[in-house]
Amino acid sequence: MKTKAPTSQDWVNGLKIVAYLHSTKNEGIMLGPSGKEPIDIFTDAGEGKLEDKATSSILTRIGMSPVS
Repeated sequence: MKTKAPTSQDWVNGLKIVAYLHSTKNEGIMLGPSGKEPIDIFTDAGEGKLEDKATSSILTRIGMSPVS
């Protein structure tokens, strides 16, 4: 998993993404035709233990459309 063991090339690629986003900061991002669709993120509570912060599933939805 890249978040647990990133390579040097992963860092280079991440910095390229940050540089691109920085260079387009005045462009904006529009989600859907109006750009005002709600974004919902749902997650479970892991194994039910209060000290367990791990989640086993996440669902993201923009408007009424699920995003994988």
